[in-house]
Amino acid sequence: MKKFFKFALFSSGLIYIFNKHPNALNTNKNFNPYPPTNPNPSNDIHIPKPSSMQVLSFGVGSKHIIFIECNDNLFSLGNKENFHSLLQRDYTIHIISIKVDLCYEHQLLDISKNIVQYIDRDFCGHVDGIFGASMGGFLLQEIALHRPDIANRFGIIASAYKFNDSLYNSEKNFQYKELINQLTNKILNNPLFNQLVSFIFSGQNPATPTAYPIPCSQNKPEFNFRQQLPSIAVPMLIIGTDKDFWFSKQLYEETARLLPNSRLIILKNKGVSNIINREVIQIIEQFLENEF
Repeated sequence: MKKFFKFALFSSGLIYIFNKHPNALNTNKNFNPYPPTNPNPSNDIHIPKPSSMQVLSFGVGSKHIIFIECNDNLFSLGNKENFHSLLQRDYTIHIISIKVDLCYEHQLLDISKNIVQYIDRDFCGHVDGIFGASMGGFLLQEIALHRPDIANRFGIIASAYKFNDSLYNSEKNFQYKELINQLTNKILNNPLFNQLVSFIFSGQNPATPTAYPIPCSQNKPEFNFRQQLPSIAVPMLIIGTDKDFWFSKQLYEETARLLPNSRLIILKNKGVSNIINREVIQIIEQFLENEF
């Protein structure tokens, strides 16, 4: 009798899964339970500057440098003391801060167009230097590809042409576990399933099935500029780190090798969170002031 009830319990769960999620156990490699968000975005998307792209400026110099960051916390680069040496050399610093979710919800090309429009409007289409940090490096590569005339010097800081492969693997594993948990929660919340459990455990102290909330995970696009790198011929400084979950030393080296006019510097005991300091700003200063 116990074996019968176990079989009935297992069968009811399978029936529910296949009725509600016929692709739940689909082994087709092309099957994607998380379809891309906004598969046909408009080329004319305009991202409102006040809520999504904010600019922090300091200094009164006649030369202008732009730093692009994509971060959950706006203006994580905005420590004025770090930029002291540049401010003393007649530079004005402009930090463009963009919420990281925006880079997942819109195409990078659309966001980079907004940055270019800002430079065209406020700086007559040209600045002395433009740098992208972490995910801002992806936007920097997009700008350098389409508007190489927009600056004298370009640079990516703690960034490369793509993320580490391990990052995508961990994301895919999380999405798979999330799908399984969602199916389990739906079975546990099914009234028929609860009635079956109550019937099986009648006369005992039945445990109440509990549904566990699962955090929402976006389907993050796989940014990859590998094929475009040989076409980016601008002077490019790459500042990498040796302790970073997002970008490996090998990725920095490959990015520098594929760019036809680049210089690579690897910093030790640094990661994305603490990459911008006076040492890095001095490296950028030398890059801006000296012949490349």
